[in-house]
Amino acid sequence: MIPMLDTFIAVYETRQFLAAAAELHVSQSTVSERIAALEKRVGHRLFDRPARRDVVPTAAGERLYVAARSMTSEWSEALADIAHDARAREPFRILTSHTATHVLLPKVLKVCGAFLGEISIVAAERNSGDIFAAVSAKEAEFAIIEKPLSGESVMRTTLIEDRLVRAGDPHAPWLVREEGSGVRYYTELYFRGLSTRPATVIEVANNEAICRTLESGFGQSVVSVASLDSVTGDSVPREALGPEFVRRFYALTPRSGLSAVQKRVSAQVVAAIS
Repeated sequence: MIPMLDTFIAVYETRQFLAAAAELHVSQSTVSERIAALEKRVGHRLFDRPARRDVVPTAAGERLYVAARSMTSEWSEALADIAHDARAREPFRILTSHTATHVLLPKVLKVCGAFLGEISIVAAERNSGDIFAAVSAKEAEFAIIEKPLSGESVMRTTLIEDRLVRAGDPHAPWLVREEGSGVRYYTELYFRGLSTRPATVIEVANNEAICRTLESGFGQSVVSVASLDSVTGDSVPREALGPEFVRRFYALTPRSGLSAVQKRVSAQVVAAIS
């Protein structure tokens, strides 16, 4: 029954049989067979399947999704408790955006350190878009980004604020982050407010490298004050921007599938840095 429910949840959240199959590492035919068996068990169609479009949950599907999430969550918690009793540590994969790595990751790791007997921690840095995709696919248990992304399969919690400024030489070339990063989103917002868009930009896929380049006297960029100060102190000239450039950090967790221990660690981290 649990594989059928896991498959149903994956189809519901991705809206595609093919995407669900990729997430579950099974064939598309297996997904179709499981959904058909579940619909037979329930006695109602769970998805409408418009031609060449994403599937759409029926009223029965909407209702079952709520119950299925609860059932699979309880199942995961039961397995986690059994594993815990056997002194097995559970994975706790942490992903942070570039700015969050400098500003918040030390606090996250300090909180997680109290749970080292229960979890095995791996931390990595990616841009916001890649992080959101990873959490959606349940490839990480906890993440922090600055871009306000949302989706049905991800739970988002607002954390602290982060102010952005235009830093560096106002007559120098622009240094920008790569597409998909949180800072690039706000950089494009800044460019839209200019009378003319910069003709030339230099893409640098690392916050610290940008800050170090600004410190050397070359370039200008939209950067996080917290990130800039952590790398260069107050040595780089900066200009305050409007209220729309006060962004927030967001904690992301998978909406379903976390064990009791993983939920507890996530809640402790959020409480510590909110």
